[in-house]
Amino acid sequence: AFLANEPILVSTGDDNSLKMWIFDQADGTARLLRSREGHNAPLLGCRHYGPSGRTILTTSMDATFRSISTFQDQQSMAFSSKALVSKNNRKLLDDERNLTPVVAMDAKPRQEREWSNVITCHADDPNAYIWRTQTHAIAPTVLPTTQQPPKSIKAVAISPCGHFGVVASAGGWID
Repeated sequence: AFLANEPILVSTGDDNSLKMWIFDQADGTARLLRSREGHNAPLLGCRHYGPSGRTILTTSMDATFRSISTFQDQQSMAFSSKALVSKNNRKLLDDERNLTPVVAMDAKPRQEREWSNVITCHADDPNAYIWRTQTHAIAPTVLPTTQQPPKSIKAVAISPCGHFGVVASAGGWID
């Protein structure tokens, strides 16, 4: 669609991007003015983060976890899960060990400078994962359910003070 009384075309497509094209070239062609890109699949979760409300944390069916700035697109980025360390063999997990999509998350900015301040649970996964908004990365610590046999975790929460995380499994177990 064109913006009213402007030489600007706004387009979107299957790649989930939004692009603004401006027709200001001498030959009448368009050039890319701005673009916003994010997830490659539909969103599963979205929440404002931080006291200013300028950041939105999003999760998607594409199994990515992103921080999106509503103020400046250059500050938007995906959280990295490459630092996830296997407790069994203490080596970095390869890219084949992708996390499943996030089904629930909670975040508290209160202690973000001291330690990890986001907790997520993933589809059919008996572990919860913690992330740091300061580094946009996953922490090497995994929070497993103590329920035996292990069931997938379905809900997570962080206390208002930011000191405690709670996970709840499909079997009704809370840790």
